[in-house]
Amino acid sequence: MQRQAGPAPGGREVHRAGLSRGVAVVWFVLAAVLLADTLVRGTGFQRLVVTEVLALITLSFYALAYRPALLQDDDGITLVNVVRDVRIPWPRIEHLGGKWSLEVRTDRGTFVAYASAPRKRRHLARDRVAEAAGVEEPRPRGGRSGEALTARLVQRWEERRDRAPAGEVVVRWRWDVIVPAVVLVGALVLTVALS
Repeated sequence: MQRQAGPAPGGREVHRAGLSRGVAVVWFVLAAVLLADTLVRGTGFQRLVVTEVLALITLSFYALAYRPALLQDDDGITLVNVVRDVRIPWPRIEHLGGKWSLEVRTDRGTFVAYASAPRKRRHLARDRVAEAAGVEEPRPRGGRSGEALTARLVQRWEERRDRAPAGEVVVRWRWDVIVPAVVLVGALVLTVALS
């Protein structure tokens, strides 16, 4: 996971998968070059099909690699996923952990963070028995960024769940991704069908 340098005002931290944004930007540049080449050297039908395909692939890179993130602040956590954003206040969280990616369990359901890295198969909540006995848990090292992120989120959740304002879990569908995808697929099918 990549993290922005230090918490911003309000304790906001942004976490993203390591290379995902870089890969997306490389594709954006490559798609622009391919589009320019197609517009200069292609025929009418070829230009249309290649433009639609490049636009669909670019939208996919945006949704799958550029967009996903975990945002945490003093009030809660926001899971920025492929086609929806989920805002969860700290008091509404019942469990943080997961087997392959971060899962946030609330009274409204379980939400998975697309932007989190795989981690070990063990439960990542704090060990209450070890805590009561005064045994300090081992801290995740830098090489285990997924585990370090989850440990940091669990720590922040425990600090903030009683102090943060309680609110509703808000799920927002990202129509700015869904609608263009449907339109581009429809346009591509129509173009190929009419050729």
